[in-house]
Amino acid sequence: MSNIRELLSCNQDLGANPFTDDDIQWVEGILGLSNGFDEHQLLVLQRLDDLDVEACPGSGKTTVLVAKLALLARYWNSKTQGICVLSMTNAAREEIQDRLGETEEGQKLLSRPHFIGTIHSFFSEFLAKPYLNSKGIAIVNIDDDFCRSQRLRTLQKDNYSEVADYLVAKQVENKTRIVRTKGEHTQEYQKAAAWLVEHEAKSLEERRYGIPSSWKITDESYNLVSVNFGKESSLDLPEPMENLLKECIKEVAHKGVFCFSDLFVYSKALMKYSGDVFPILRKRFPLLFIDEAQDTSSSQALMLHELFSSNIDDIEPVTRQRFGDANQTIYTFEPPMSADGIIHTHQLKLVGSHFQ
Repeated sequence: MSNIRELLSCNQDLGANPFTDDDIQWVEGILGLSNGFDEHQLLVLQRLDDLDVEACPGSGKTTVLVAKLALLARYWNSKTQGICVLSMTNAAREEIQDRLGETEEGQKLLSRPHFIGTIHSFFSEFLAKPYLNSKGIAIVNIDDDFCRSQRLRTLQKDNYSEVADYLVAKQVENKTRIVRTKGEHTQEYQKAAAWLVEHEAKSLEERRYGIPSSWKITDESYNLVSVNFGKESSLDLPEPMENLLKECIKEVAHKGVFCFSDLFVYSKALMKYSGDVFPILRKRFPLLFIDEAQDTSSSQALMLHELFSSNIDDIEPVTRQRFGDANQTIYTFEPPMSADGIIHTHQLKLVGSHFQ
């Protein structure tokens, strides 16, 4: 684990708190906290080792995190190593912009060498983008709806017509089966019958554009699964058809158009094929914060653990602190920390009026 105090110009006595009472009063002042922090919040602010902070929604976790970041920025020495703050949303970054944006410390946090942003943007910038660049592919657009529309548009090409028409035929087959097996007064029957009537009136192009396009790539070789209501399933296509569809998805990707989930596929590929990424990122970001950790999916959490905290010969793990809601399922990707490494919900219960 990194010794964060070595990167700070504050008190270096390991037997004493890194931040003084004046430092605490300063950050309370710039955040407008008239009642100040309580003893449990102060404990969070002073800890520079691995730490899990479990607290309920509305308890002010993000405010405590922002205060801690301001204190760290005040004494941060390195011009090449920085703090990494990740969350599913930009709440932490927006909070820093709103409450610290006019301060020198806020400006430091929002610029290199630090990174404060979403998990998606982190993996995009530091892993997926380098991997794609190594393949001569530039990221042009990352948007699920646009990516799916481009995949359907590409399927209109003559070289993909066979798989497009096969998928259309499968739709007709499924709707026809429903009409034949369900009662006329059931909702399923009525929807399927209406779909078949509308389908007959459509042009070939319109039929192809109506193909469900919720495909998800699972690896850098463009293997695919279908996603419906969050559940993944095999495509159930003949191999020639599946290969054609993969070529279509690949063509769109080579134009730089991606779904958000694609970013994690390419990030995994870089982690798989380039061991250099581990020492590079651990050196660049010796201190990692994960805000709203309960919102991190198990697969994303596992990647973050492998990237920053896993045991790798001669590469130290980073110092990691996670802020989350103990009432939701969090931190399931690795054993929980020892009891003295966790600050529990009731200990970080903040008075709402302090943070309005």
